[in-house]
Amino acid sequence: MVERSLSAFSWFFAAAFAASVCCATAAPGPVPSGAWGGVGAELETFPERAVLELGCARVETKGGIRPDAEGRFRLAAVYVNERPGPVLDDREMPSRPAEIRGRVLDGVIEGAVLVDGRREAFRVSLGREAELVKCR
Repeated sequence: MVERSLSAFSWFFAAAFAASVCCATAAPGPVPSGAWGGVGAELETFPERAVLELGCARVETKGGIRPDAEGRFRLAAVYVNERPGPVLDDREMPSRPAEIRGRVLDGVIEGAVLVDGRREAFRVSLGREAELVKCR
C-alpha cells in the first residue's frame, strides 16, 4: 500500500511539473518593433520609444512599451497638437505632458492618451495598415 501511494504521489508530482513547464508564460518583454494600425490611429514602436499618430496630434513616449504580466502598460509621453495648413520649419508646435495607458493582447493594443483631463482612445493591430486622415 505504501508503494502504491508513493507511486500515485510521484505520478501526480511529475504531471504537475510537466504542466507548469509546458504552460508557463514567458516573462513580459517589450512589444515587437514595427507598425501598428487601426481606425484613426497609427503606432510605430521601437525598443526605446513609441510614436502614436492621431488625426490632429502626435504623441511620443519617453520609453518603449513594456507590458506587465497582464499585458498592461503606462508611459509618460509628450503630446503635440497639429493643425491644418503649412507648418513653418523653424517653428515648433506647442507640446504638453501626457500619459499613454493600455493593454497588449494577441497582437492588439487598446489604449488611451490622457492629456489635459481628456482621454483619447485608440486600438491598433500589429502589421495592419492605419486608416488615418491627418488634419494637415
